Formats: sequence, structure tokens, C-alpha cells
Amino acid sequence: MKEENKKAIAEYIRSGEKDRSSLKVGLEIEHFLVHSDTFRSVNYYEKDGVLSVLESLTEKGYEPVKEDGRIIGLNHPLYTVTLEPAAQFEVSIVARQDIVALDHAYRTFQADVLPVFDRLNISMLCLGYHPVSKIDDIPVIPKGRYNFMKEYFSTTGTMGRNMMKGSAAVQTAIDYVSEADFKRKFRLAGILSPYLYFMYDNAPIFEGALYEENMLRCKIWNNTDDDRAGLIDGSLDGDFGYEDYAEYILNQPCIVCLDNGGYTFSRDKKVKDIYADKLLSEQEIEYLLTMFFFDARAKRFIEIRQPDSVPYPLNISLAALVKGLFYSEDNVTALLAEAQNITTDDVVRQKEMLIGASYKEILAQGVFEACAHLIQLAQNALSREEGAYLDGLAGLMAERETLAMKGRKAIRKYGIQQALQPYCAKPGEER
Repeated sequence: MKEENKKAIAEYIRSGEKDRSSLKVGLEIEHFLVHSDTFRSVNYYEKDGVLSVLESLTEKGYEPVKEDGRIIGLNHPLYTVTLEPAAQFEVSIVARQDIVALDHAYRTFQADVLPVFDRLNISMLCLGYHPVSKIDDIPVIPKGRYNFMKEYFSTTGTMGRNMMKGSAAVQTAIDYVSEADFKRKFRLAGILSPYLYFMYDNAPIFEGALYEENMLRCKIWNNTDDDRAGLIDGSLDGDFGYEDYAEYILNQPCIVCLDNGGYTFSRDKKVKDIYADKLLSEQEIEYLLTMFFFDARAKRFIEIRQPDSVPYPLNISLAALVKGLFYSEDNVTALLAEAQNITTDDVVRQKEMLIGASYKEILAQGVFEACAHLIQLAQNALSREEGAYLDGLAGLMAERETLAMKGRKAIRKYGIQQALQPYCAKPGEER
């Protein structure tokens, strides 16, 4: 049955192929919900907490999503709202061809949720790691698989709980027109991993103390689970396609399996063994692919997952950057040609180097210039209106600073709450 299941997973990924004229970009933005007066985490269960927020939004017409009778998400025509393990508040915007449409959807989301937060004295914080509450003080939401994941990751690395309960990201998704196109884009997404982590580095604090290195979320993923994070070994060899991805998935532990509408803790039993006598259904494949957390992962699209959560409009800039780079054949061809000899090990070493690099070393390596080059390539491939979303990111690179670097300076000068006010979500203005 393994070969049949490999083909089933590969065909599921293949079913995401689109016509070149209909390529879209998706965007997911995670936020911390914090008490406005202390910046401590707002949890799901407390009075006027996350559950109260979800209930208030259902009164505005949002469709509730429930598990075991409790609301754990919301549906809206333009986006969905879901909760990450520690109630990080995620909005997943329906994929669009136009970056301006993504921006409009996010501002619609803000216009709906921010008045509810204001009434409850809650702020929606865009940061890569929680600034005040420690992971031991944050409960996991009532979603079946999360407690199993927490237990499993305690055996695979040192920072799985930090990933689940302390971190927040911005992610984007892109389409492909064929398997050949998938191979090129998937390889490029891996090659660009160090730069995407670096450009959107926005984690100046770790467990209540200043974090003095770079790319904290990258470090966390490096210490979570080698089987399902970072880069798949061999995925940058230029010929890594649908069946290669499926083969890798089948040979890894499942952790949690769908079972008659619920979840079963399968621990380290491999996917191929769990489904040795059963053909995977589409629902099972869809769920299974979400249980892997690579820098870039495949579903019916390629999901690019490196950036930290960043404030508006920098969060929208990720969609513009990726559209400009990955939907330009000239850019994809040129970037792959520049990196034709780069291996998975090379990218892993570059990420590790950047995590521990001093500011002088970063300058000497020309990292800011490399990032600025990528931004310029993307802007050249976009309309003037869409390219304008990259101006703020380009400005950061021109200043030779990341948001994490700026954040550390501000925290030292003003303290956490005053320094991080600019990272609190505010109503987005019409562009």
C-alpha cells in the first residue's frame, strides 16, 4: 500500500497546479493577544479572554468553528480566523492575485476585531516571540492534537514548546503550473530561507530577556524536530518533485492521526506503517501535510513559512516580495542560476552562521545588500502600486537594521511596553 499512498499524496499535490493566468498569493498572519496594561498573554480560558473575543465576533456574523463544543476558529468570506497552540490569533486571507486585495482583506479583519479588543483592554501584538509571558505560564487551547504535539516534541528537541507557545509568524503561499515549476519554486524557497528569516527577524526578546542573537524563530525550529522542520535533505538538488515529497512524508512519524473524526496519538510510528493496509483519503492527506513544518512545505500550493510576525504594512510586504520573486520567470531563472551549486547543507550552515553572527560579521558578509537585491528584483517585477508595499522593507535594509535590532535598542532605552507600542496592531489606513 505504500506505493499507492505515495501516488495518492503526489496526486494531491499535483491537483494544486494552476493555469499561469490564475496564479494567486495567500497570506497568514499570526498575532499575540496581550493585556494592554501589562503585555502579558491573554489566554483562551480567562474571563474576557480569547474565547470571549471569538464569541463577540460570532455576534458580528462570523461563522464559528467548534471542536468538542468549544469555539476554536471563525469563518468569514475574506478570511478565516484560527488559533495556534497558545491562542496566537491567526488570520488566513483567501488567496488573491492582487496584493491590494490582500491588504483590503487584512484591514477588514482589523476593523472588525480591534474594537472588540479595545473593549476588553487587549492589544494584538505583531512580534516573533512573546515579550513578557513565559511558556510555562501559557496554557494550550482545547484543540485535540496540540497536547499530543507538545508531548511528542519534548522528545525530539529542546525548543518544541517554545515553537508552539512562544512564537508567531507571517506565512505566504504560492501556486505552480506544473511539476517542473513546482521543483524550481520549491528549490528557490529553500535557497532563500536564510534571507527570508533575516529580513523579517522581529524577535528581540526570549522568555522575558533580551535575545542578543539573530533569527530566534529559526533557532527554535532548528531545535524542534529534525524530521519535520527546516529543509528536507536533498530537496535542493533541483529534481525534488511530488513523489519525492510524498516518499519523505511516508517515512516519518505521524505524531497524531485522524481517527473517525478525532485524533489518535501515534507517537513515533511512521506514516507508511500506520497506513500499511489503508489507502489515504483526501481528508487524511490534507491533514497529514499540515503536520510537517518545513521552511517551505507542500500542500496544494507551496507555503513559505520563515518570516516572523511583523506589523502592518510589513506583513503585507511578504506577499509582494514573494509574488515579485516567484511569479517572475526571469527572477526565478536568474536566482536559480546564481545558486546552481548550493546544497541543503550550504543553506543549513548559512542559517546557523546568521543566528550567531555579530553585527560586524553580518555587514562583512553583505547580508543587507543581498536582501536589498532581492527586494529590488521583486519591485522590478511588480506594478508600481504593488511594489510600493516593499518600500518599508527596503528602507530597513538600507538602514542596515532588522526589526529585532531596532526592538532591542528601544527596549533598552524605553522598556518593553513603550518600546513595543509600534508593534501593536492599529487600524490600517487606505493606501
